[in-house]
Amino acid sequence: MLLAAAGIDPSAISRSASPAVTNLVVQKVAAGEVDAGACFEGAQDSLADSEAVTPIARTEPVPGDPVVVRPGLGTELIKQLRSAMIDMATVAETKPFFTFSEIDGFLPAVDGDYDRVDELARQLK
Repeated sequence: MLLAAAGIDPSAISRSASPAVTNLVVQKVAAGEVDAGACFEGAQDSLADSEAVTPIARTEPVPGDPVVVRPGLGTELIKQLRSAMIDMATVAETKPFFTFSEIDGFLPAVDGDYDRVDELARQLK
């Protein structure tokens, strides 16, 4: 949608089969193997020279990856899991995990957090 708004036909652009590998995207752009790519904010920091690529546009904020549980798990257990995950970011022993995973922490989510994603998906149909 961002490309279309800039007057670029998105269907004319080749796509990578591995969008989860954002470091690969910035590496390919920096090496001149591709002209442009989409990645998460800060992916260029994985490069030896973070200025080897230039951001040309930014999307509106995108909700991060949700942590989900199976139906029927039980309200009390879900509350305990949610609290434990939120609290994990404040425990010194978990710092290596958060650093390695490049996760700042967890926040409680509600369905409404993803309303904009649903709206954009409907616009693409």
